Amino acid sequence: MPSNTLRDRISVWRGLVTVGFLVVVVALAVAFDGRIRPSLALLCGLTFVFLLGSSVNAVRTHPLYTPLSAIYTTLLFGVAYVVTGSESRVLLALTGLSALGALVEIYNYTHGTSYLRLDFDGGS
Repeated sequence: MPSNTLRDRISVWRGLVTVGFLVVVVALAVAFDGRIRPSLALLCGLTFVFLLGSSVNAVRTHPLYTPLSAIYTTLLFGVAYVVTGSESRVLLALTGLSALGALVEIYNYTHGTSYLRLDFDGGS
């Protein structure tokens, strides 16, 4: 029988990171009197939604989590590249690498493979 406690449904550490991120964003918004560029608000919003979803265990264990995480990373770097006025070659390179990673993860998802995936926990 599955557990119904909140601690078993969310990652406490990831939840704390999400709350910490939200506190920092709100503090910065207050410090700048709410004058935040819409593009920066979009980046913060994307990050908050991703962090919030990642704190839920059922979301992280879903098979679509990995490809959607890679797509999110591509969006994050892409939006950051556009926000900087297309002046950062590093962000462009990271966007390209993220897009390549997203394609690999989409392929892995559709074919049930794990090609080019780093395994830091030794497969356990």
